[in-house]
Amino acid sequence: MPIEIKDIAGLEKSITKLVEVVADGVGVVGNAVFEFDAKKIKRIGKAEAEKSRAKIVSDIEAKIEVAEISLRAQKRFALEQFDKQLNIENVIAKAKEYLIGEEVSENPVDANWIRRFMGVVQDVGRDDVQDILAKILAGEVKEPQTFHYRTLDFVKNLTKNDLTLFKKISVLINNRHSILIDKNTANDGFFNISYSEIMELIEMGLLQSSTTTKYKLEAVSKDTIFSTMLRDGRICDVEFTSELGNVELPIIQTTKVGDEIASCINLDEDDSIVLTAYIQQLEKFYSSKGYNFIARK
Repeated sequence: MPIEIKDIAGLEKSITKLVEVVADGVGVVGNAVFEFDAKKIKRIGKAEAEKSRAKIVSDIEAKIEVAEISLRAQKRFALEQFDKQLNIENVIAKAKEYLIGEEVSENPVDANWIRRFMGVVQDVGRDDVQDILAKILAGEVKEPQTFHYRTLDFVKNLTKNDLTLFKKISVLINNRHSILIDKNTANDGFFNISYSEIMELIEMGLLQSSTTTKYKLEAVSKDTIFSTMLRDGRICDVEFTSELGNVELPIIQTTKVGDEIASCINLDEDDSIVLTAYIQQLEKFYSSKGYNFIARK
């Protein structure tokens, strides 16, 4: 029996809003292929998906002698639509997991945004990219206008190698939409990032195009502190111990798309080890300039 929006009373607010957002855009209400129960949203298992796909094939092949070419086309279309719907509903189910217990804005998600999102999601079958899209959907439900159209378009074309490379540098991004580097410029790379990797990320649109960008601090005096926060919550302070006037700190800047994608990538234990090594490199670099560099929780 189809689920109506009026039947979802009793769900927590974040999940209610998710169902309302996707209902019109995805056609899950009254879906004839899946049982999309708003109270039991779950990922469609591979075994269940293959069973459903096999049924589509057998139903159509049983009629194949009648009109072979048209039925082959019907078979292809049915399987394509099945896979697209499967992709959409897997992402919605995962987004639901990210929204449990979360506060959500009263502001509605833009209808054009959700249509664009669904258009992207339907063609993405990789689990790692689906996970990013689920976080994007959950983030947009929580606070509309958090993720831009350009980010959706970028994710649609994200290859496994692209994601692996960006994960490597996203670990180092701070709350100032940038990365402090351990050299005066990034023209020869920095820390564990090579120059060619920087150029590739710039070409992808995830980093700003300059490798010589600086934070410009004016009227720096003794005990001035410049702070940034890393993605694991550690605060990094650059402390100045004398009157220096104007100071420039070398950085790499991220783009809006880069920031938004990075916010959807979780850190793991290995990333914590990388960040510790990164902090040690920054300590050496700033010590050579006569500054103190201190990381704290």
